[in-house]
Amino acid sequence: MGNIYLIHGNDEYLKQKRLNDIKIKNKNVNQINNISFVNPEWEEVYSEITLPSFMQEEKMIIIYNSGFFEDKKKDIDKIVEFFDSSEAELLNFMTDLTLVFVEDEVKGKKLLKVISKHELFKDVECKKLMQMDRAKYLLDLAKKDNVKLEYAEAKYLVDIVEDDTFNAVNEYNKVRFLDKAIRGEKITKEDIDLTCIKNDEVVIFKITDYLISKDYEKAFKMIDSYYREGKGILILSYIYKYFKNVYMASVAILDKQEKRIAEILDLKPNQTFLADRYISVSKRIGEKKLRYIIDELIRIDEESKREVIDTCFRLKAILRII
Repeated sequence: MGNIYLIHGNDEYLKQKRLNDIKIKNKNVNQINNISFVNPEWEEVYSEITLPSFMQEEKMIIIYNSGFFEDKKKDIDKIVEFFDSSEAELLNFMTDLTLVFVEDEVKGKKLLKVISKHELFKDVECKKLMQMDRAKYLLDLAKKDNVKLEYAEAKYLVDIVEDDTFNAVNEYNKVRFLDKAIRGEKITKEDIDLTCIKNDEVVIFKITDYLISKDYEKAFKMIDSYYREGKGILILSYIYKYFKNVYMASVAILDKQEKRIAEILDLKPNQTFLADRYISVSKRIGEKKLRYIIDELIRIDEESKREVIDTCFRLKAILRII
């Protein structure tokens, strides 16, 4: 005991894992008196820090989104003054105490500057994992769990699910409890497809890939599943957005702005590869047919708001011309 931790960043899974690691670090974890605060006033925290431990029991105080690491926080000067004490003075309070700050952001420097000078202090930054690192993290889990998952499949899994470590690990856990995983057989992309909940955008790309290759049966089967789940409006909006981007790519090509497509479509740095996909699809379909598809998708949306129509049938009829 006798530590001050600052866990911060935008990867909630890693933050929770680091917190759990701290909780189990002490062998007598079950005997620790745990106290939690959410966005507390400084006086509440100060009272708990300075309150002597009962029968010298160990105590852990966890503070979620304290706001103490914002320079404009109320009582920030009092907070800074307390932590600006000498190491020996802090140890008077911290001998049997672990103090953990769990923050979404660290916006200010006042408290961080004084608290970081103490040997008791440990800064634990949890930046959101890039997809490559997330795939490697799943590989580490698979190795620990004796699951035969290779990098290509781990990368595929993180590519098709929501861009979030919690989600990726949850979907991996579904895969590792498959019968074939338990038997020690290799996990394939097909296993992942059948088991994991995919990101909606990934589904759209799969649908459009099937349409481009004229595999209408598979494309329409995926569209039907959305309508059965009551997500017809969602799939319609995603398909419209996709073909709008493809159409804008075709216009950019005509205007000799092909190199600016990623900028025109406001693609994120990790999405720039989509520019090549949109260019390829636009060249295969053509600007006039794309314009027609977009106009018809808009018409379906407008008519569905005025009257009862079979939007699923209408949508598939339009997409069949691709």
